Amino acid sequence: MDSAIVVGDQWQRKILDARDRCTFGLLLVSPAFLSSGFIDENELPSYVGEGRAASIPVMLSKVDFQLHDLKGLEELQIFRYMGRRYSEPRAYGECKSGSPRRDFVFALFQAIEAKLALLESGTTH
Repeated sequence: MDSAIVVGDQWQRKILDARDRCTFGLLLVSPAFLSSGFIDENELPSYVGEGRAASIPVMLSKVDFQLHDLKGLEELQIFRYMGRRYSEPRAYGECKSGSPRRDFVFALFQAIEAKLALLESGTTH
């Protein structure tokens, strides 16, 4: 998370060092994420494709799958929330404040726990 970088530090080096030590990525997908040249060139290659670090892409804000280049993320199951209130999966930003957002976060927590359990057991699903 780049907000933890101290003012005056070499932000790019800090991010790349953290990426290189990372074994699991939580990718917060939004139009801004997908349009970032830095993310596209320096971060996504670590999580997309064969032999890459495990990750969970999370739809933070709505992305039009037909208009946006998903940069390889189309190969991965992107987490979106499918609650009782909705007829189709939602990004976090599409969930109303309060209970729907708490439900999104709890469902995401459960998905992360399940993914980490698979990784710990050596299963690569």
